Formats: sequence, structure tokens, C-alpha cells
Amino acid sequence: MTKYSEAEKAKSFGSFLSDYGHIILLAFFLIFFLYQNKVFFETNQAPPYADTNHHLTLAKQYYRVLFVRDFNIRDAQLHQKYPPLIYITASVFMKAFGASIQNALWSYSLFAIVFFLSLYGIGNFLGGKAGGTATAIIGLSCHFTIYMSHMFVPELPQTAMTTMALCFLLYTDRFKTKLPAYLFSVALALAMLTKWSSAFYLAGPLLIIFIFLIIRNPGSLLYFLPPAAFLGPLGYIYFKYGIDSFRKFSGGIVAQPPWMQPVFIGVVVLLIIYTFIIEKHGSDWFGENKKDAAKSAILFIRCLLIALLLCGIWYVYSLHGVISKLDFQRQEILDTRIHGNEPLLIYSLKQYFNALGLYSIPMYLFAFIGLIFVIVKRKNILEFSMLIFMAVTGTLIISSTAPPAVFYILSVFTVLFVMSGYWIGFTGKLKYPLIAVIILYGASSIAFPLLNIDPQQKAAFNMSLNDMRIGILPQNIPDKTSYKTNELLTSLIQVRDEINEGKPEMDRQPVPLGIYFDDRFRRDRKPDRGYYEREAIPCLMDYADIGGFFRFYIDGEQDWKRRTEEFTDQDMILVYGYTDEKDLQNLERKIGDEYRRKIRENSSFDIDGIRKIKVMILKRASYLP
Repeated sequence: MTKYSEAEKAKSFGSFLSDYGHIILLAFFLIFFLYQNKVFFETNQAPPYADTNHHLTLAKQYYRVLFVRDFNIRDAQLHQKYPPLIYITASVFMKAFGASIQNALWSYSLFAIVFFLSLYGIGNFLGGKAGGTATAIIGLSCHFTIYMSHMFVPELPQTAMTTMALCFLLYTDRFKTKLPAYLFSVALALAMLTKWSSAFYLAGPLLIIFIFLIIRNPGSLLYFLPPAAFLGPLGYIYFKYGIDSFRKFSGGIVAQPPWMQPVFIGVVVLLIIYTFIIEKHGSDWFGENKKDAAKSAILFIRCLLIALLLCGIWYVYSLHGVISKLDFQRQEILDTRIHGNEPLLIYSLKQYFNALGLYSIPMYLFAFIGLIFVIVKRKNILEFSMLIFMAVTGTLIISSTAPPAVFYILSVFTVLFVMSGYWIGFTGKLKYPLIAVIILYGASSIAFPLLNIDPQQKAAFNMSLNDMRIGILPQNIPDKTSYKTNELLTSLIQVRDEINEGKPEMDRQPVPLGIYFDDRFRRDRKPDRGYYEREAIPCLMDYADIGGFFRFYIDGEQDWKRRTEEFTDQDMILVYGYTDEKDLQNLERKIGDEYRRKIRENSSFDIDGIRKIKVMILKRASYLP
């Protein structure tokens, strides 16, 4: 019987299931993490903010399309700029447990589990069970991970799927093993269906593998020529069509020509078949000593084609939305108001360098020790190069294509987590004391938000040990000026019922005509900075099934800020009325200074073209001073 060394066992696919002790420890941390999220979701009453509103609204649209039988699919704007995986997952959770914001957020527990197991898999590959355990605990208990698990934005799922793809990529053993290779294909497709910036991070590792395979067998480059010869022109044709279509019609849904999907599927399927044929008849063209290298290159090509097939169907279907997103990114790159006279790349890199201060000082020390182990041991150099290039390519491409947002580099933290934990398995007798330190650190980090639930607000803050100045860049403690979600929804439903007394005008539902904020309704934690939450109320109304409304018009922000002294006890005014879409197009002109005066003085009045106006005053939540 063949005997394997411990190092070989560590790299064995699925070997981490053989030891129950560390599995119990990992299960404890995962359950503890999910419990912390459960408490946060149940107690936090702050309305969703920033991009969370937009993504939650899209999730509700997908829910209606998938599970509401009388919903007209023609009303669904599913040619989205964003891939669909997080919205479909949230829809399934809402179908199972109820259509609420809490359950949409709960869908992220699935991605947290994937992230946790993927971190363990990478750590196990590089440093055995102890390294995997340490890596997974460090990653899950990082305050940045905890914070992102409370927000319905694509970055945590994208990081989870990217990490899973990287994990299977490592276990392919440089594309010598087929099962992990095919699983990598699926993971890569899922990552691209979560957020397309996954390609930015995985570009580095895939480039390293490509170079390695070509060096092993330079002749393998010939195998790449047919896919490039077909997919290059096809991609150009589709991209050119998308650009022309976008220039002619920049908004709404654009029906795709009937040939686009079948042609794409047919070409990719034929290329996959080509890889099987060439594997059978052409892998020995370069001699017996190069045969294995040739098969690895062919498997690499096949896996990329399978991933392209699985995710490309959506990208072809949503070509118009993808092009519009690219155009939006182009405008942001050219907008000098964002980055001043500096090139966007330099400006973004400076911001991201500061954002790396979100990682705590003790864990940076662990990551530095991990780097020393890489240099001294000189093992798995190719794999560690893949990790480093993952961080480098992702950061560089994102920095040059979009203004900086700290969420965008969450995948870079995956590299930090791995570097901080994998080396624990090589420390001999120090292994268990070091794991004990990580357990203590991780448990206290997850417990910290639970211990800081404000008794007055009754909501867990997005806080962690990093807020206590153990990080390079501590977070600001949130203020307590948020509106309570449940009180806002109660008020919204109440005013809807008041307007609907008797028979509504022409059997129509009232629509929100405008919403006005004073200077305190902000998303930022600092009282003197930030900007208005434009989509919070529409998002809440959507989840309260207050349907039939046109989109909101935000009017008079600057003017309203000058009038806040007249509304010392009010923070937000919502205006309802009966109208139609044509009237709404001219709403900002209609509601001018004269009607603002009427809004301040009356609870209901008439405007030309709008039969009835109802003014609703939304006051601060009752617990606030």
C-alpha cells in the first residue's frame, strides 16, 4: 500500500473531513457568527442605506418575477447592470421565510458559509488542518467581514465566490486533477454571476497558471489558438452590437436579436467538444515527456470554456445593461470632480492603501510572519504567487476603472487572511498556543457587537474590536440618529390608509410625489458630513407591499436645508397625491416655492393636474431626544 506524507495528505482533496476535533471548533465559530448576525438583524432598526437600498429593491423585483404568479414579467427590469446570483438567492430565502429585508439579508449566510469553508480549504492546502482552521477563524471574525455581512451589497458574495474559485484552483494541482478543475469551472461561473469584478481578482492567478503551463510545454500554446480565433471575433461582434444599441436607445429593455444566444452557446459548446477531441488525439504530439503537460493545458482551456458557457448566457442576455454599466464607469473615470487633477488610478490607490488600515494590527503581525515563512520555506511558490497576483491585479484594475469604495477590495483581505493563518500548522509545539490566541481573538471579535447593543436604541451597532483602536484605521462609532424602520413603515401605511378613505380618485392608488429632508437625514456617521438617503423610503415601501407607486422625486434639497429652522421638530416631509406619469415628469416645476409654502401651512391642498395632496410629517423615532 502506498504511504503518503503529511504534506501530501494536507493537499488531498477533502482531507479536512477526516478530523472531527477541528470540525467541531469550526462549526462553533460558524454558528456563533450566524447567531451574531441573527441578533443584529432582529434588533437593528436603522433603515437600509447607500447602495443597499438599490440592491434590496432589485432583489424584490426578482422575487416578484420568480414567485408572484400574477406579476407581469414585462414590468420587470431584469436586463440589469448587475449579475443575478445574489438577487435569486435572496428571492429563494424570501420565498421560504417571507419577503422581508431581514430575510434578504439572511440569504448572505449562505455566502458567509461558502467564504468560511473556502478559506479553510485554502489554508488546509497550504498549511494543513491547523493552518486551515486558523485561516477560517481569522477571516470570519474580521470586523470587515462582520460589517459586510450586515449589508445587502454584492461584495461579500463576490468575495466568497472568488475565494471558492481560488480554493478549487489550488486543488486542481496545476490542472492535473479533473474533479477540482470542473468544480473550479462552476465556481468561476458563479463568481462572475455574482459580480463581474471577480474576473479582476482571478485574472492574476489564471495568468500565473497560463504562464506555468506554457513554460512546461511551449507547444501547448497551439491549443489556445482555435478558441481565441473563434471567441475573439464573436466577442467583438457582440460588443459592437451592444455599443450601437446603447447609442440608439440608452434606457429600458432592449430585445436581443434571436440569433445571439444560440450562436454563443453553439460556438462555446463546439469549442468544449474540440478540447475532448484534441485531448484524445493530439495530447501526444509533443512526445511522451510532454504529454501530461499538454493534457493539463487542454483541461485548463476546457474549464475556462465551461465557465464561459455557464455565465456567458446571462451576459449575452443582459448585453445592453452590461454596456450601460461600462458607459457609467467611463463617465466616472472622466469625472474630475471625483479625483481632481490626479489620475484615477493614483487617487484610488491612495484611498485603498488607507483602507487597508481596517485590518487589525495583531493580524498584520501574523500576516508578516506568514510572509517570512513563505520566504524561508520556499514551498508552494507558485501558489503564493497566485495569491499575491490576485491582490495586485484586482486592486490595480478596480483602481483604474471606478472611484474607490472600501467594499471593492474585500477580496484583498482574503489574501491577508490566508497569509495570517496558514503558517500556524508549521510551528510545532507552538501550534496549539497560537490557535488558542486566534480562538480568543476571533470569539471576542464576534461577541463584541453583541456586548454593545445600546439599551436605548435596542440595536446592535456595526462595531468590532477594531473600534477600540486595535486597528491601524479605527472605525467611527455610529451615531444614534437613525430613524426606526418599523416606525417609518407604520407611518407610511397609516398615511396611505388615510388617503384611501372612501373610494380613491378614479380607483387609483396615491403615489409619492416628493420627499424633503432636513440636514440631519444622512447616511454618514458624522453629524456634519454625508449626504441624503434618496432611496431609503422607496425601498421600505417596496418591502411593505405599498405598491403601484411611480418613482420618487427628490426636490428642493439645497433650498430645504436653508429652511430647517422652520422645522425644528420635523426631519422629513413626504408628499402624497393622485397623478399620472405625465404629471410626474413636470413635478419639480410644479412644486415650486409657492407650493412649498402650501406644504408647510396645510395638510392637504390642490395642484393643477393633481387632484389631491396629502402631506405627511415623518418625525424622528420616539426614542430619540
